[in-house]
Amino acid sequence: MSADRLGVLARARDHGVHARGIATTRQHAYAHVPPLRRSLSVRPGMASISILSRNKRRRTEIAARQDSRTRVRAGSSRRSRAPRHSYAELPAPARWQPELPRGTLRPVPDASDTGGPAFADERQARIAELVGVRGRARIGELAALFGVTEPTIRKDLSALQEQGLLKRTHGGALAVHPNVDRELAGRQTTNRAAKEAIARACLRLLRDGDSVFLDSGTTVDALARALAQNGGARLSVLTSSLSVASTLAEVPSIDSVLLGGQVRRVDGSVVGDLALENLQRFTFSTAFIGASGFSEAGVSVGSLAEAALKAAVIERARRVVLPIDHSKVGATDFARVCELDAVDAVVMDEATPAVEELCAAFDIELIRAQ
Repeated sequence: MSADRLGVLARARDHGVHARGIATTRQHAYAHVPPLRRSLSVRPGMASISILSRNKRRRTEIAARQDSRTRVRAGSSRRSRAPRHSYAELPAPARWQPELPRGTLRPVPDASDTGGPAFADERQARIAELVGVRGRARIGELAALFGVTEPTIRKDLSALQEQGLLKRTHGGALAVHPNVDRELAGRQTTNRAAKEAIARACLRLLRDGDSVFLDSGTTVDALARALAQNGGARLSVLTSSLSVASTLAEVPSIDSVLLGGQVRRVDGSVVGDLALENLQRFTFSTAFIGASGFSEAGVSVGSLAEAALKAAVIERARRVVLPIDHSKVGATDFARVCELDAVDAVVMDEATPAVEELCAAFDIELIRAQ
């Protein structure tokens, strides 16, 4: 073997020894470190670790959610629950009704279908009318009739007493004045001279061109006769009395209009909803209002329908004149028309100091008929 070849082998041997020494040294230095796996063997392990961590997080989140729900249930169990209703307490289903054409209104049940008047004003009007007709009524009877409690009836009676429509008693009420419409012919002969004197005094209150309302009643009838006999002033007259319209029909200087409505047979006056509706077309400079009662309780008459019409006239008049004789002073009839402060002047045949004091208290002009 040549020397060159031997030299190459020697160098190769020395290099191998050196390489093995380095490897041995490195193996000794990293003896405590576990051998690394191949990359392919590491990925499944890493995936399993990631899956385990994700599952653990999910279990933790689910456990926390269940714990919160448990706390909510525990808190809600301490809350007061709404009372359970039985089937008897539940509202009854609406009754079926047939379909109606568009724009058609269904009929509304009246008071008789619902056990009595639904509103306090309507109930009180019925109570006042009933007491006026019967003369008296007990609280228990009224409560059973109108389907309300006895304290409610007591409040109604107190309100009606303040209006002068009845008198409260222990356990009931009495009529202040019996609701009896006296015949017109019989009333015309009562205090005839005084009524004629009052009519002449009322003539002096009228001026040419006035628009006047003449009410029903025997004293206002006397005023219409005086106008027909002593005419001269040009007047526009609206009346609710058939007798007044008949008296003024032949007077050339008076343009008379009869109010339309329901005619009362007892005195020939016009009342009702139609009369109230027609009244809205007119206004008056002076309204002569008849009355059967004049007292601190106010002005009153014997009919609710008549009182409603008179009250509507007063609202549309600039001056309200009350022509009454002395027999009406201090009297209180069934239905109140208005308070005394709505009256501007009173024309009377006789005036006592009490009447003068009453008129002065309400700033009412007192005119004595001569």
